[in-house]
Amino acid sequence: MVSGQFPGRLKQGYSNFRSGQFKAEQERYEKLAKAGQKPTIMIIACCDSRAAPETVFDASPGEVFVVRNVANLCHPMRLMANTTPLRRRWSSACYSWV
Repeated sequence: MVSGQFPGRLKQGYSNFRSGQFKAEQERYEKLAKAGQKPTIMIIACCDSRAAPETVFDASPGEVFVVRNVANLCHPMRLMANTTPLRRRWSSACYSWV
C-alpha cells in the first residue's frame, strides 16, 4: 500500500456495509446516532483481530461496549487500608462491574 492510499479491500467492505447491513438496519443506526449508545454489557477482550466479541456473541450495534487490550487483562481490586471506611479501588475498566 502506498502511503496515503486507503486499502481497496476496506473501501469495498465499507461499500458492502452501506448497501447491506446499514441499509437493512438504518433505523437502528439513526436511533443510536440520535439517542446515543447505552450498552448494558461491557466486554474486556483481547486485541487479537481473530476474536471479535461482537461476532462471537452475535451482538447488535450499540448492545455491548468492548474494551480491547493485550491478553484481555483487568487489574484485580485492591483495598485501601488507610481510609475509613474501607473503600474499593478498581481499575477504570473493571469499575463498570460494580
